[in-house]
Amino acid sequence: FLANKEKITVASSCVGTEEGFAALLVFREEIRKKKLLYLKHIDEKINRCNDGHDGFKEKNETISSVSAQPVFHYSQSPQKVEESMLQSDELVVTSATTKRTTRLLEGKFFLVSGVDQKIQSKVIALGGKVVTDMDKIPLNKSDLQGRYFFLSKPMCWRHRKYLFATSLGLPMLHCNLINELESRGGKIWTCYEWNRLPVGLSMESRVFVLQKRRHAEKWARGRGLGGSSQGSFFGMSVLLALDDDKMEKEWSLILKASGATIVHVNQLKGTEMLPNVVLVDSAKLPPHVVATHPRTAGILKDLSKIDCQNT
Repeated sequence: FLANKEKITVASSCVGTEEGFAALLVFREEIRKKKLLYLKHIDEKINRCNDGHDGFKEKNETISSVSAQPVFHYSQSPQKVEESMLQSDELVVTSATTKRTTRLLEGKFFLVSGVDQKIQSKVIALGGKVVTDMDKIPLNKSDLQGRYFFLSKPMCWRHRKYLFATSLGLPMLHCNLINELESRGGKIWTCYEWNRLPVGLSMESRVFVLQKRRHAEKWARGRGLGGSSQGSFFGMSVLLALDDDKMEKEWSLILKASGATIVHVNQLKGTEMLPNVVLVDSAKLPPHVVATHPRTAGILKDLSKIDCQNT
């Protein structure tokens, strides 16, 4: 939705922030200047070569992209980003003799969210395995490292699978990475910089912050609220008061991945303890509905009966 520096065309349902647009414009101007310097450098090498000097080999040479790593998501919005917009910020000349490898992703598992069947088929064709259920993903870092990745689109940043992946510290990959691997070959990390996803919206800068490579390569969480790298809910007890079994199961996995301990109301009876957090679906509580679901109402009623000195 960014045409150039002077004109901005915004999608009808765009949720990009003002700070995000401003930062993106500055970043794109820096890229433009670096590309001009890079092209000037290449021209000088060619001229030296034509004058009989060494230093430039044109045959079968791959010119890498301009070295500029974005610190925020290039769209600043979970809306669809045109592929041409991404390619415009790269200068890539691929070798004519590049060989395509069909088993690039062998031994690797991809938790997917919002990924169409075509991309999933490409993952399988490249030797990888597609995982659609959160409960099939291990929670131990030793089981995850080097094997499990997350594949999605920025528009899915509020999906539960997306939250689960960021909580676990999985490498966050844009589905366009699979297309690049299929066409160019190489490894995941060679395509990572321009195909990573944001891990959330910064409360300070109001910019969608990209996952840092040093975290992704170690399957490590970034530092969340309070500066903790052990999870946003580390050391906290959480009681789930939801009326849907699937939702409760998935939120339980997300919270465990975030360092929380899940407790049940029966565990609290006869004690003087209350959970640190009670998770409810506010859309299913008054005034949004006429009456609270019986299951949620029962949990909240039992919780109110617990004799706690620190209530």
